[in-house]
Amino acid sequence: MSPEQVRAKELDARTDLFSFGAVLYEMGTGSLPFRGESSGVILKAILDAAPTPAVRLNPDLPAELERIINKCLEKDRNLRYQHASEMRADLQRLKRDTESGRWASATESAPSPRKKPSRWVAAGLVGVIVATVFALLFWQSRHRGVASLDANARPIAVLPFQNVGSDNGTDFLRLALPDEIANTLSYVPSFSIRPFATTSRYNGPNVDLQQAGRDMGVISIVTGHYHTEGNQLEVTLEAVDVANNRSIWRDTINVGASDKIAMREQITSRVRQGLVPVLGGSLGSGEAGTRPKSEEAYNLFLRSVAMPHDPGPNKEAIKMLERAVGIDPSYAPTWEALGQRYYFYSIYGAGGEEFYERSNAAFERALAIDPNRVLAATSLITNRVERSELGRAYDAAKEMARRRFQSADAHFSLSYVLRYAGMLQQSAQECNSARQLDPANFAFRSCAWAFLEMCQTDHAMVFVHLDSGSEWAAWVTPYVYLAEVTLSRSEKLRTIWERLQCITAS
Repeated sequence: MSPEQVRAKELDARTDLFSFGAVLYEMGTGSLPFRGESSGVILKAILDAAPTPAVRLNPDLPAELERIINKCLEKDRNLRYQHASEMRADLQRLKRDTESGRWASATESAPSPRKKPSRWVAAGLVGVIVATVFALLFWQSRHRGVASLDANARPIAVLPFQNVGSDNGTDFLRLALPDEIANTLSYVPSFSIRPFATTSRYNGPNVDLQQAGRDMGVISIVTGHYHTEGNQLEVTLEAVDVANNRSIWRDTINVGASDKIAMREQITSRVRQGLVPVLGGSLGSGEAGTRPKSEEAYNLFLRSVAMPHDPGPNKEAIKMLERAVGIDPSYAPTWEALGQRYYFYSIYGAGGEEFYERSNAAFERALAIDPNRVLAATSLITNRVERSELGRAYDAAKEMARRRFQSADAHFSLSYVLRYAGMLQQSAQECNSARQLDPANFAFRSCAWAFLEMCQTDHAMVFVHLDSGSEWAAWVTPYVYLAEVTLSRSEKLRTIWERLQCITAS
């Protein structure tokens, strides 16, 4: 973090060059330039302390490389490199001189058997640094605007089903059935499926599908109902064209009420063979994910889907899912659901660090079985960010956004990593991409912080309003208003100062 970022000043590209200098320092010395036992001590060092000279920690470094690092780490950004291209030129010059043997280490020591190998180690280091600067410039050139998303992406929402029978014992299927359908549709690359956090709001028999579709920004809604009669379960599936408010596909299945795996097989088969083509997608034969093998384990999984995330019900869901993976450890969605439940218990219950680690392990297990589990992948990314594993998190988030370009969650997870890394402009771009793909997802609310840190209060409020009425929104809103007042006063002071300058000049 640059000194100006510590002081909450307005930021520009030079703050990234300071952070890049910190990376160069660590690459050359194996040590961080600013260290301390707490965040406060580290921030004070960033503001006031000079790092230990790099050549003292590694005498084999070229003196010119130390000069470049020191220029990156200037406290005053006006004395720092003003653009990455300036640093690139200096590094290219150093690379040329290093490879031709025209460099010397910062300390003139007597020749030793290590001298020649050290020169090549330094040459390799400089080469890596030059390549990294080129990568930095490439990143900046490719991320100057909001990502242009595929115009052919088809946003779809699957709403909770209605139990039209009298058997309340099957109420859990109201959420479990749409969860299975959404899971099947998520394997179609051209589909952007709204998550449960968005669709669960539209839970009732009298939902205005057109209004819901407009709110969620989707072109198609999948819904349905079911009932049991005797030992038979009948499920009706329907897809609605939002713009024209007309049914474009309908199908009904009948299956034994106790045979949930057979129910799943019929639903996924009808969705893949009938619904996907109607919605304009295509799905290869190898893109179906894993299948449950145990009726008992799968029934436990389905029941857990409908359990609230409040501490009490969440603990019950954990027990169900732990039993389920004990019976059938090969079904990826169960591990994914267990990872999410562990996370809720670690953060909002009494689970603490132990269950945080269990959460990561469960997500990793889900991905080992099925690498296409988006929730597991994005959750693991944000978990790693919260534990300061930014390198691993960034690599995973970048790959996820590349592979699942139409996934709003993938873009949000990348924005999350970039925000914690201090790359606010890039984070904001990914936030906008996520909201463009899923305009009503309250889970994207934390993007407000990226815009707030850049003093873009109007954009910050857009994301706060995604969770309007919540305790979180009530807590964050005063920060945004305070920032607006501060910016307004700063603008007035700037105007007064400019007028004073004009008077003085005249």
